[in-house]
Amino acid sequence: MSHKRNLAQEELRDRAREEIRKGRLPNSTPASIWAGLGSGLPCAVCGHAIAATQVEYEVGDPSSTGSFRFHLPCHTEWQVECGVIPCDDSTPTLPGG
Repeated sequence: MSHKRNLAQEELRDRAREEIRKGRLPNSTPASIWAGLGSGLPCAVCGHAIAATQVEYEVGDPSSTGSFRFHLPCHTEWQVECGVIPCDDSTPTLPGG
């Protein structure tokens, strides 16, 4: 794993943790996740638009009828912060990341 990738993961995890702390993201993942091509809307973790050439993960907001949208790496780090994915050095990285 490259140093650059470690920093990117750490930064995304920090952002996810901060969004949870501020109440902007839930601290647990919902039962359903949808995936499809990007809608151009911003990612709930990094704030960057999810392009039509990227995969977008969408999860329902348990406190409303809205939803949250994520890039794959952002969704993964949010799941780590929710305790769904263990956080350790053996967590695999994605190719091209």
